[in-house]
Amino acid sequence: MDIFSIPIINYHKIDFRKDIGLTSRNPADFEKDIKALAEAGYGFLTFSDLINHSITSSSKQIIITFDDGYESVYLNALPVMEKYEAKGTIFIPLNYIGRFNDWDVQVKSLKFKHLNEFQINELLETGFEIGAHGFSHKALTHMTLEQAREEISSVKTEMENRFNTMINVFCYPFGRYDNDILEIVKKTGYKYGIASQYIIRPPEQLSIFALPRLNIYRFDNSDKILDRLDRHNTFSVRDWIIQRGSSATILLQRFNNHNNNEISE
Repeated sequence: MDIFSIPIINYHKIDFRKDIGLTSRNPADFEKDIKALAEAGYGFLTFSDLINHSITSSSKQIIITFDDGYESVYLNALPVMEKYEAKGTIFIPLNYIGRFNDWDVQVKSLKFKHLNEFQINELLETGFEIGAHGFSHKALTHMTLEQAREEISSVKTEMENRFNTMINVFCYPFGRYDNDILEIVKKTGYKYGIASQYIIRPPEQLSIFALPRLNIYRFDNSDKILDRLDRHNTFSVRDWIIQRGSSATILLQRFNNHNNNEISE
C-alpha cells in the first residue's frame, strides 16, 4: 500500500486543560474524532502494520500519531481507542519519561506530565506502537550534526533495548529537519521519518523520511476533520502559523543552553 495515500493525523495532549500552543484536545472532542473516523469506515494502522503488511480489511486506512508521549494518552486516549478498536503511534522524548514537560514554554507554569515506563509498556501491550522523538526534544537543526546523530541514532538503540520492541519511525522535534538530518535518519535504519509539512510538494519530491501529517488542535471540528483527510498532502496556512509558535520554545532552549555553557566554563 502506498504510504502517501494514507492520511496521518497528529495529536499531542488529550487533556481537559488548555495550553498556550492549542495542542491540548478535549477528551470529549477526541472521542468524537475517533467515533467519526470509525463510522466513516477507516481502519486504524500503525507504521509497523505497513512494514509487516498487516493491513486492515477496511477500504480506507488512517494512521493516528501522538507527539511527545504525554500521560494523557494513557489516561484519556487509550480508553477511547480501545472502545473503537483503534491504535496509534506515540513519539517519545526519551529523557522525559515520567517527567513534566519542562522543555516546553507554557503560561502560568502550566505543566503536563509525560508517560512513565509502566504506562508505555501497557500501551505496547494493547497494540500501540512507539517511535523515537530524540532524547531532549530539541530542534535538530539548531545543533551540530554530531549532536543530531546522537539524538537520532543512539536513542533508537536505547529505546529498543529498554522496551524490547523495534523502533521503526523517527519524528522530528518541532518538525524541523534538513537534508543532512534526513540522511542520518535513513542511514540509522529507520523505515519512516515524520514531520508536519506545510509546503506543497509534487509526488516525485515526497519522501518516506519526511511524511506529512494533519495536526489536530483544540478548536477543530470533528466533522471537518473528515473533510480535511482528502487534502492531507496539501499546504495548510493555519497549521503553518500555529507551528511558528514553537519558535518561542526553541529560542528558550537555545538561551538556556547558552547560559549552561557559560556556567560550565
